[in-house]
Amino acid sequence: MKRLWVVLLMMAVVGVVDGQSVRDPFVCFSPVRQMPEFMGGPQALLQYLSENVDYPKKCIEDSIQGKVVISFVIDEKGCITRPMVVRSVHPLLDKEVLWVVKRMPRWKPGTLNGKLIKVKYCIPIRFKLTSLEDNKQDKMSFLL
Repeated sequence: MKRLWVVLLMMAVVGVVDGQSVRDPFVCFSPVRQMPEFMGGPQALLQYLSENVDYPKKCIEDSIQGKVVISFVIDEKGCITRPMVVRSVHPLLDKEVLWVVKRMPRWKPGTLNGKLIKVKYCIPIRFKLTSLEDNKQDKMSFLL
């Protein structure tokens, strides 16, 4: 039986300003006064991902590895909107990451000048297969 371990090592956050009016519902801001935060903090986000991301069996069998970069917007209510893969490795890895991100619980939204705002977030997730010598099982790790 394959045993999967998740190691989360790095997080990248990207905010975007597209020069549109503040009233535009699709605008995202950077810099923000307070960045959005996963409920429970960064450690809780790492735990959520480690418990929910599974390395697809087909990708393990075919030794497919690489970094999937996903971006999404955290809206004023803390909901995840507009998730999209911005760097793909394999459709199955992309699908897994999208599935997990779409099901994330609400975040604490970002603020600017005392107002709740939409903020774009970007997370690189690296899938890497390694062999565990002591029990001959596969291991999965990814960077967050």
